[in-house]
Amino acid sequence: MGIGNRKIGNDKNGNQRRALHLFRQYPVAERQRGCGVKLEKIAREAGKILLENFEKTESSMVLKKKQGIDFSIQTDKMVEDRIVELLKEGGFDGEIVTEEAGNLKLGNSKSKIFVDPLDGTWNFSRGIPYFCTALCLQDGDVMESAVYDPNRDEMFTAKKGQGAYLNGKKIKVNENTSVTIVNMSYLDDLTKILEFHTKNNFLIRSLFSSELDLCYTAMGRTDASVVPKAAKIGPWDIAAGCLMVEEAGGIVTDKGGKPWTPYSKGIIAGNKSMHKTLLELVGE
Repeated sequence: MGIGNRKIGNDKNGNQRRALHLFRQYPVAERQRGCGVKLEKIAREAGKILLENFEKTESSMVLKKKQGIDFSIQTDKMVEDRIVELLKEGGFDGEIVTEEAGNLKLGNSKSKIFVDPLDGTWNFSRGIPYFCTALCLQDGDVMESAVYDPNRDEMFTAKKGQGAYLNGKKIKVNENTSVTIVNMSYLDDLTKILEFHTKNNFLIRSLFSSELDLCYTAMGRTDASVVPKAAKIGPWDIAAGCLMVEEAGGIVTDKGGKPWTPYSKGIIAGNKSMHKTLLELVGE
């Protein structure tokens, strides 16, 4: 008998239960990517480079202007290059989807790793200590993510079906029924939210690091996160954080209330009560 490409032999009692049990002990994500890549370790090394270059003028030199007010700097590329190097060294088999360099194919696997070397470039370039490195593995479903905030030495991790963690301790969304929103601050949503704010007296936070924003919602520091379509987001901007919120017991959908994917354009995430409220407010 085989499962995938792996044979399951009979045990001494003439059945296959023990062998199947041993097979199931290995996490699905580890089997699928078939290598020793450790997202947490890579994210931590990337964070070390971020801190070493934080508040250095040359590290914040603009490399490329993007759509709207978005841009990339020297440090974006420096950290991304190192992450790609580490994934190659770890034997990753699949596709690396990066914010700066695009897609890089390594092997024939359908696995993908979404890489945001510096989520919060605006903050980093202005000396504001609110940014992170985000990595997310996808093989069919999103399976595993790591988001590292080097300023606070906070490592957020999540695996599909195994919960979300901050520095090894399990985290959960809060159950508040009053909202603090972490928003990308684009006018299409902000107008509605400001109107709702005047009637309901809740707080708005625009912190400009969507992955870290989502992690704060996952651990209950904020009650909900909204990433509007106007933000021109890519999968590296949301995938790791969305998995984090889900595994922390929250609800994550696109702005139409449909299940999220790494390629969703617009995200609403929060506890059950807040998600419902925000979907009614800014949903489509």
